[in-house]
Amino acid sequence: MGANGNGAIAGSPYLQGAVVLHERDASGAWTAADLWQADYDSFSNFGTAIDLDGDSAILGNPRELQPGMPANGAVYIRERQSDGSWPVTFKLTGSLAPPLQELGADVAIDGDLAVASNPTERLAYVMQRDGSGAWSVTSILDVFTPEGLRVDVEGDRIAIAAYQGNGLLSFGWVYLFERGTDGSINPTAALSIPSSSTSLGGPFARDVVLEGGDLFVLGSTLGGEFPFFNGPLSRVWRYRQDANGDWIEIGGYEPYGLAADGGGFAMDVSGDTLLVGRTPEFESPQAILEYRSSDLLSSADALSLSSGGSQGLAILPGEHAAGWPYLLLGSLTGTSPGVDLGGGLQLPLVVDPWFQFLLANPNTAIAGSAGTLDDRGQALATLALPAGAAPSLAGSVAWHAYIVFDPAVMAFVQASQPVALALLP
Repeated sequence: MGANGNGAIAGSPYLQGAVVLHERDASGAWTAADLWQADYDSFSNFGTAIDLDGDSAILGNPRELQPGMPANGAVYIRERQSDGSWPVTFKLTGSLAPPLQELGADVAIDGDLAVASNPTERLAYVMQRDGSGAWSVTSILDVFTPEGLRVDVEGDRIAIAAYQGNGLLSFGWVYLFERGTDGSINPTAALSIPSSSTSLGGPFARDVVLEGGDLFVLGSTLGGEFPFFNGPLSRVWRYRQDANGDWIEIGGYEPYGLAADGGGFAMDVSGDTLLVGRTPEFESPQAILEYRSSDLLSSADALSLSSGGSQGLAILPGEHAAGWPYLLLGSLTGTSPGVDLGGGLQLPLVVDPWFQFLLANPNTAIAGSAGTLDDRGQALATLALPAGAAPSLAGSVAWHAYIVFDPAVMAFVQASQPVALALLP
């Protein structure tokens, strides 16, 4: 399913397959406006993968059978015209894809850039629309991974999730590409499962979403008190680029309270809401899990004093706070009683020497602890713990939270929840 503004499309890929277009009228009512089918519908899976961006839709049919040719799949692009019709303006078929493939297993489109996967051949086809409005294949990307390929695109960035295996020993990678000013598609990064996590229980990169400049990667880990008996647990890793262009893990999401959910197989992100679909093989009455991001995310919940390390802190008060000053503070004593900021607002940190040090020395021990929120109302701070830090701190917990200042009313108007960092020997 795909939705954008006043349009939505839903695929029904079984048997011959079809995609239904729904449109919302001025009164807000949704109606079925059109039914789309593949050119050749015998044993097809038309609608297996779909995406919608404004007046453009991309549709995958990985089992399309064309006369005189083996099943090799197809990709359709439809675009809304001034008369309200949605004709096919581009189609990619077996003339470019090798036979017996799955072209169109996943698709994504954003503006004049689109991508479609062909997992059997480990390829992703990049399509671009030129100034005249014509679409063409401009790049074919080989990601060297033998199984599933999921794709997404945002602006000039393409993300490809590639995984191998579905058992306890599974692996996955995310490959990132950027479009240059000349239209070339260039590799920029490759991410594997973080060292802080285990790949046991399911693949790391079962799906991928680019949203608001952040990268979300779906996979699974082993969860619960007895993980090898409880089975795989869905997890979403969230990344953001730092000032050096490196992708930093800034947080993760898991369905806490569940022993296992079979591991997610698909997801979507919009604003602060994340939806994860469970694997079809896992019997459960709850097929979709919903997560909402908190306003302060942490990439690590523990660090070793002897080994050192870093903790990324994503400051996410919301778009309403874009351009406002913020300040991140901390406490080694606890969260209560907090600091009264007036107007019923409280910062949940106990004032102690660590609190006072961060207040007097912003952007030192924690880079990015003070500054101005970007145009999305977000910022990224990083606590760097040097190796061999004071052993006397072992067993302590460092708490951090931030406050936001609204220049229009000349007052602090928002305080985050605290996040903990356990300091281990």
